[in-house]
Amino acid sequence: MSTDNLTLEDNKNELYDNDTEIRFFIKEKEKIFLKKQIEKTGTKSLTSEIRYRLINSIYKNKYFLPIELKEFRNLIYQIKKIGLNVNGIYRRVNFKEELKSDDYINLKNSIDKVNHKINLVSKEIKNILKFANNRS
Repeated sequence: MSTDNLTLEDNKNELYDNDTEIRFFIKEKEKIFLKKQIEKTGTKSLTSEIRYRLINSIYKNKYFLPIELKEFRNLIYQIKKIGLNVNGIYRRVNFKEELKSDDYINLKNSIDKVNHKINLVSKEIKNILKFANNRS
């Protein structure tokens, strides 16, 4: 089977079921480079870093780095907070609570904060996906 069109889903179950040990030599400079990359990527070992790089060079769908996954979790948390803010605003308006002029100012500020956070989250997702798509 050609690896040109492989996707991660094609071999998801096989990926670790049939592990084969491969040993090879690299130059000391390459080892130093990979160890520096471990700090940037968040992989935990030289083996993990090499496996991550190899798998991403084989499959069309890319794996995300541990650091990127952490960012996605943070973005999910931020989106949930935005949802709670919007829900709180909706409830106050929908239940026709009496709003004072300070409430309107707070409501406007909350909406502005929500819009700002949505823009930040959107930009961050675009940056992560752009970075991930440029890897090969």
